[in-house]
Amino acid sequence: MKLQIWGKLTEGNQTVRIIASFSELPEDAAMCRLYVRLPELSAQEYYGEAEIYTAGKAEISILCPCDEMPVIWSEFAPKIYTLTYHGDVVRAVNECEDILGEEGVAFSAFRPLGTQFAVAGRPVFIRGVMAGDELEADERRYVKNIKRRGLNCISVTPGRLSAGLLDAADREGIYIKVEGNIDPEEWTAPKHPSLVMTGHPMSGYTAGNTTWMEFAVRDRQDYSDAPDTKSDHREDVYGCDYPTLLTHVGEWRTGAERNTPAAEYLGLVCCREEMEAALRTPQFGGYILQNDAAVLGRAAKVMREFAGAVVPLLMMKKYVWSADELLTATVLIANYSDEKYFERISVTATDETGMRYTKMSNRIRINRGSLVSTGEITIPLDQFTPGQSIELQVSIDDTEYRNHYTIWLFSDSITVKVPPHVHVSRRLDERTKNLLANGKKVIYIPKLNRLPFPPGWFSPLASQAAAHREEVASAGVVCDSHHPVFAHFPTEDTGDFQWWNLVHNSTPIPVPELLKSGCMAHAMDNGIFKAYLGECAVGEGRLIFSAIDLLIQLDRPEARQLYADILSYAASDAFRPRAVLTYDELAELFS
Repeated sequence: MKLQIWGKLTEGNQTVRIIASFSELPEDAAMCRLYVRLPELSAQEYYGEAEIYTAGKAEISILCPCDEMPVIWSEFAPKIYTLTYHGDVVRAVNECEDILGEEGVAFSAFRPLGTQFAVAGRPVFIRGVMAGDELEADERRYVKNIKRRGLNCISVTPGRLSAGLLDAADREGIYIKVEGNIDPEEWTAPKHPSLVMTGHPMSGYTAGNTTWMEFAVRDRQDYSDAPDTKSDHREDVYGCDYPTLLTHVGEWRTGAERNTPAAEYLGLVCCREEMEAALRTPQFGGYILQNDAAVLGRAAKVMREFAGAVVPLLMMKKYVWSADELLTATVLIANYSDEKYFERISVTATDETGMRYTKMSNRIRINRGSLVSTGEITIPLDQFTPGQSIELQVSIDDTEYRNHYTIWLFSDSITVKVPPHVHVSRRLDERTKNLLANGKKVIYIPKLNRLPFPPGWFSPLASQAAAHREEVASAGVVCDSHHPVFAHFPTEDTGDFQWWNLVHNSTPIPVPELLKSGCMAHAMDNGIFKAYLGECAVGEGRLIFSAIDLLIQLDRPEARQLYADILSYAASDAFRPRAVLTYDELAELFS
C-alpha cells in the first residue's frame, strides 16, 4: 500500500483541505479511514473516509478548520507543517490494516497572474538556472548554493528530477521547473509545493493548471545595436496573455578559452545584459540561465547584485561618453521580495583616482512585486579626468541592495594628427613595401570587409553567430592593458563595452604562432588565434596593423582615442616590435 498526503488552501484560507491518496491497496480492501491533525494550526483532530470504487485506489478529502491563517509556501517562507495521522484500511474479511505516521505538508498558491506568475496574488519574478552536472553530486547542497546566489528557480530535465531534489527545494524555497513531461502518477505536483512548472511552453501546466510562453535569447537578439541599459522585451511579448519566460540566457560559446577568467567575465557581461533587460520589462515572468557555471563560479558574488529579489537598475543610453556630456539616467527598482521599502536612492560615480560624485533622491515608496521608477538623475562628466573608467553605483539606502555599472570617459578634444616619419596605409601595395624596405614606420589599417575573413563579433552567442556567418569568427577582446599603445585608452585585460563599436567594425586576422607575441589585442581563441591589433618588424621597417577600421569611425570618442594612441606609440622610441616577418609573410597573412 502507498499513501501520499498533501495540503490545499480553500477560499477562506483559514480552513485547509488535506488530501490522502491511497494506491496499491489489497484487492479485498473496502474502505479507508483516516484521522489527521496539524498541531501548529489546530489542536483538533479531523476525520475522513472513502469507500473503494476503483481497484487498489482511494482518495480521502478532509476539511480542517485552523485556529490561525496558515503560512503560504513561497521562496521567502518555505513553511512545511508537520501532519500526524492514524487510521486503517477495512478489508472485506472484517480485518483492518492500521495506518500510523507523520508527513510534511505545505500550502501553495503559485498561480499565473496575467503575463507573470504569482504566489497568493503577489507577483513572482522567476530567476532560474538550468541545472548542470553538479546537481547530481549533492542535491541539497546544490539547492542551497542556488538560493545563496539570489536565484529562486532550478530548471531540470525529467531525467534529473528526483525526490531528493524536490524535498530540498521544498525546504529551501526554490521553485522547480521541469523541461518536459513527467509521469503524474510518479510525481504528484501538489505534494511538492516547489514543483510549479512541467511540460512544454504553451502545452504544459503550472501548479495553477495553465500554460506559459517562452522565447529564447538566441531567437531574439542579433546584437546589431550598440549596448545600452534601456532595452527590454516589450516588443517580444506584445499581445501575449500568458506568463512569459526568457530562456537560453548565457548559451555562450567562447571556444578554446571558454574556461578562462576572460571568457567567464565576458559571459557574465552578456548574461547581465539579458537578465536586466528582463527585469526592466514591465509585468514580465522571468528568465532561465542556460548554464550554471556563471552562477556557481568566480562571478557568483558579483552576479548576486542583479540576480536577487531586489535589483536597483540604471537606465542609460550608452556606456561610452565624452567629457563634455551630461550623463542622464533613469533609476528603476525591481522589487520582487517580500518587503516594501520607503528609502532614499543614491547614485555615486567614482573614478579610478577615487574622486566621487553622489546624487541622492527623496524617500521613495517601493512596493512589493513592482518595478518602480524613482526618477531621473544627471551627472556632469566634465568634473572627471577623461581617459578612464567610472564606476556608477546605484543603491537603496540602509539596505544591502546595490548594483554597479561601468562607463568609459574619453576626451572631447582628442587631436588626431599623423606624426612626422609615421605613415598610414590602407593597402599592402608597392608604396607600403618600399616604406618598410627603407626602415620607415607604417600603420596598416585595411578597409573594413576587404579582407577574406569573417567580421568581428563582440557577444559570444553561438547560435546567433552561426546564423549570421559560416563560422564563429570571434568573441570579445583580450588585450595587454599595460602596453603603451593603451596609454590613454581605458581598458582591462578583458575588454568590455568600450570595445563594442570597435570590434563590430573589424575583421580579426588569423595570425601564426611567431606573431602572437606581437599582438596587443586579440579575440578569444576559438581554435584559431585572431588579432585585432598587433606589431612586427618587417625587414628594416616597423609595422602596426589594426584589423579594426578606425578611420571610418573617428566620430566616436573611443575610436579617436585608440587611433591617437596608436599614432603616438608609433612615433615613440617604445615602438620596438619583437616579432619579425618578411614582407612576403606579411602579404600572405593578409591575403
